[in-house]
Amino acid sequence: MPNKFHNLLFGSIWIALPLCLNPVAAQAESRGYVIGWLATASYYTGDVKMGCPDGRNGGVVEGRYGSLFGTTVHIALGLVLREPPVSIDEAVRRAARRTGLTDRLAEAAADVERSVASLRRDGLMVGECAVEYPLAGAWHGGLLLSGYIDLVVADSNRLNVIDFKTDAPPAGAVEETYPEYVRQVRAYGKLLADAGVPGARRLHCGLLFTGDGSIRWVGV
Repeated sequence: MPNKFHNLLFGSIWIALPLCLNPVAAQAESRGYVIGWLATASYYTGDVKMGCPDGRNGGVVEGRYGSLFGTTVHIALGLVLREPPVSIDEAVRRAARRTGLTDRLAEAAADVERSVASLRRDGLMVGECAVEYPLAGAWHGGLLLSGYIDLVVADSNRLNVIDFKTDAPPAGAVEETYPEYVRQVRAYGKLLADAGVPGARRLHCGLLFTGDGSIRWVGV
């Protein structure tokens, strides 16, 4: 899956900044806020900072098997999508070496396999695509928000914004089970829309739950 989005957001007022990095948090703290992830900001209390919900970059949500498992699955998925010749088992091994995960490697591989199968089935393994695409922009109240979109896939008709989640798949409506994740992926979409990225294409935002491979599409 080649990355063809090289400079899609550059040349505008947007800048590429990684999610939850200190420079961004420092700017927010100077104004009384800390940005924990793209769709939320909380008042800085001096001892608690909201992290990325699924455990990356100092997150606070453990997910099904803990944050280390979630990070490993994210890295392995990125490897498989960026480098199609890499097998799922090899991607998980490489990711685990980076994260230090030593158990549940079979479960991690199963998560990646389900996710890839789901993306392929929904036609999201073709077209222009980007993995871990960085973006940033102004938000309500003068905040600067930044993040990485796990996967962006575009064709002539649609721009798909997908965030990977290793939490337990919701039994009911995702908006009720994980409202914070819905806000997160919608915020990704809004930032792209504000930058004019979709153009004439329809914008679709979804959460891919690696536990069952389901993609829960949410309204923009």
